[in-house]
Amino acid sequence: MIKNLALKGGGVKGIAYVGALRELENANILNGIERIAGTSAGSLVAGMICAGYNVDAIEQLMYNINFKKFESGFNPLRIFSRYGMYSGDYILNFIHDFLNNSPKKLQPNATFYEMQQAGCKNLYVFSCNVSKHTVDEFSVDVTPDIIVAEAIRASMSIPFFFKAWQFSNNVFDKQIYVDGGVVFNYPLSFFDNIRFNTYKN
Repeated sequence: MIKNLALKGGGVKGIAYVGALRELENANILNGIERIAGTSAGSLVAGMICAGYNVDAIEQLMYNINFKKFESGFNPLRIFSRYGMYSGDYILNFIHDFLNNSPKKLQPNATFYEMQQAGCKNLYVFSCNVSKHTVDEFSVDVTPDIIVAEAIRASMSIPFFFKAWQFSNNVFDKQIYVDGGVVFNYPLSFFDNIRFNTYKN
């Protein structure tokens, strides 16, 4: 039985996930998924699934995204200090909204631990840590107290487009994060870890 799902980044092409998810739903596979890993746009869709949305609702959410508003908060000088021209506030607010209105009744600033306590599927988000030159995992296993919306926003910090992300409350000592897709766009290999081995003799 399939227990793990990996969703890669792809920008606006993330809308195409709706069709793939519908096929998984029709094949009675999606409900059995326990763990979802996502990078960039994939982390956004993964967050929706883990928050309890069905495919019809995810389709509506994706088509409601105003991609023109991605270009809000334009500041060309920001590219030198925060590696991106646009604030990215619209996408963060969008994440807050879908979590707040989710079937799992999550708070906008729900942490990974709170997401697990609400009965959500386990979410794994990846972002590139520019300060440490690493790819960092955000999950209930590694970062239970991190705000889910901020982790997804970090994973979607497209270099030179959205400003790089720094977590609130000086978490991680103001380390800087950019889009996880820069070096780990398709997190399928993440599930090669022995802790996710679903094979049984």
